[in-house]
Amino acid sequence: MNRKIEFAVAQYMLDFYPEDKSDWGSSSQNLENALRAKGIKLPQKLFYKYNLPDGVAASDYQKFLDRFKLGHFDVTEEKQRLELVIGGEFYDLYSKFSNEEKQMFFDVLTKKAQKQKKLIEQDCLKLRKLNPELATLDVSNNIDLLYGATFGFAPDEIAHFHNLTEMKLDWKQNFQEKAKQNMLEKQLDIPVTYRLAPKTIDMILAAAQKLEK
Repeated sequence: MNRKIEFAVAQYMLDFYPEDKSDWGSSSQNLENALRAKGIKLPQKLFYKYNLPDGVAASDYQKFLDRFKLGHFDVTEEKQRLELVIGGEFYDLYSKFSNEEKQMFFDVLTKKAQKQKKLIEQDCLKLRKLNPELATLDVSNNIDLLYGATFGFAPDEIAHFHNLTEMKLDWKQNFQEKAKQNMLEKQLDIPVTYRLAPKTIDMILAAAQKLEK
């Protein structure tokens, strides 16, 4: 690979896909712990410890997620986006590229993205085989499945998040669900930092009512 292009690709990844150095944490585990602290007993768990492909531990999630940073890469969209970017080390390089160099740059990125997308497919197949609860889960977007499993979300929440990202809910249903989750947070005085499936909200509220009795 041309050294100039190689350096530009590396800088692009640093600028647009920086490494997340925060410690691993699961919103579902935090919520489960908060409910337990209030004495609320749920009939089923919110946090799942899935077996991740290749023996990667959840606490090493960054090593896992780094494998598919370019999973949503679309060369046409990215060309348009980069024409609008102004400022930054990558821009200083890219703005001086000839048309031929820009094409070489995108060819390298496209190949890199294709490799990652194949790895994503392989990881999802392994993930479903390793975890029976995910085997038949109706989630067609592989990245939604991988992220959900990496952070320990229950199958219902993974599927619901997928429906949200695929825009399978109309605006009215989406608004009503958000309002119900806000009500749950206020009623229990517990922050919920991820989107719950409607039946999960009902389950938590029912368990809270039992405690009040």
